[in-house]
Amino acid sequence: MIKILVVSYECWRDDTNDGNTLNNIFRGQDFQFANIYCKPGEPRNSLCKKYFHMTTRLAARSILKNQPCGNAFEYPDFPTGSEGCTSSDDENKKLYAFFKLFNLHSFYVMRDLVMLAAHWRSIDLQSFVREFQPDVIFAPIYASQFMLALDRYVIGIAQRPAISFIADDHYTLRQLRFSPVYWFDRFVLRRSIQRTIPLFSHVYTTTQEQAEQMTADLNCDMRILRKCMAVDPDVVDRKVHHPIRIIYAGGISFGREQTLVDLVRAIRGLPQGTARLDIYTNSPLKRTVAKTLGDNVFSFVHDAVPYNVLMERYHESDIALHAESFQKKYALQAQLSFSTKIVDCLASGCAMLAICPQENAGFRFLQREDAAMCISQCNQIAPVLENFIHSEALLQQYREKAHQCMLREFDPVKMQMMIQNDFSRLERVSKV
Repeated sequence: MIKILVVSYECWRDDTNDGNTLNNIFRGQDFQFANIYCKPGEPRNSLCKKYFHMTTRLAARSILKNQPCGNAFEYPDFPTGSEGCTSSDDENKKLYAFFKLFNLHSFYVMRDLVMLAAHWRSIDLQSFVREFQPDVIFAPIYASQFMLALDRYVIGIAQRPAISFIADDHYTLRQLRFSPVYWFDRFVLRRSIQRTIPLFSHVYTTTQEQAEQMTADLNCDMRILRKCMAVDPDVVDRKVHHPIRIIYAGGISFGREQTLVDLVRAIRGLPQGTARLDIYTNSPLKRTVAKTLGDNVFSFVHDAVPYNVLMERYHESDIALHAESFQKKYALQAQLSFSTKIVDCLASGCAMLAICPQENAGFRFLQREDAAMCISQCNQIAPVLENFIHSEALLQQYREKAHQCMLREFDPVKMQMMIQNDFSRLERVSKV
């Protein structure tokens, strides 16, 4: 059995995007896991029992009391989340939600500085890594100087090969920002990535565009790894709902809320009772946005639900929506990204609708594969919705296109074989 140490920012939970991605990558493999994570939360998954936890609150306490930062813990069985988070974790979550709502980059810079200043290079952390004795380290790249420093430290302690994963553009300078804090942090982050990348055997990414960019910029071995999912060979027949049901699930941040507002306005312009939008999210919403998206007539906002429940909600819908922001700074930020929600939408059994800037890598993938109705300008939303409303045959056609794309591009057997081969090869190297 190969022992994998995962170094992650987020808590490993089935009901979060990052946690679901880890499950998708590693489920079905003969691996044993331990996880170091650095954000408030209680683990909930069926793969990992051993954890080392650090947070900003623990880091601040470490500085004030001159004591080590972080603690190790282990579950006798796989965590279900029923144990619940501590009150301090709840407070931390509210703090993160506040700054995420207003997207203040200075908060994340301050968090990094606090974490870096804490006594996190501790005997406890060293003992956790050495007692687990990993064969391979899996450490995704985040836009965080602290996480990159943590990666380097853990790899140095373990003296084992490492693999990374990057899903967003944390390196290029093609960004539209006017904050000196942002640009100072960006240049320091670039330098930190340059120091860390050589420690990885190879780096997974989700788009060919980012693979080419990272290869050119950093001369690293890049490989394509996307979330995969098994689907039935044939599309199951469904009756179209009246009104047509559109579903969006995921974060409403980085400008996506405005794209959803534009969609709701287009729905309002249609004959009443012809379409509705259901949104499932944990994202905090500004009051004006919440009023539009949660009017409970054309659009309904629901709390995020566990993944198995979410797939049921998809099966009760007609159109699965993927959306990105058209605001320039957010469009540039996401231009190399491939959202994991694209795979959920393609696998949902719905027709897929993508409303994104033309330069977005995920959007271009959907266009190349002809897997979704793709909208690159907001004034196209209403005509496209009208076409779907007036033609059930068109809806069925795009359901079939999405399904065929899943069969071609997202075969979980191929992905699991690649993961098994890559990690097995490094495990053999680590034991030489």
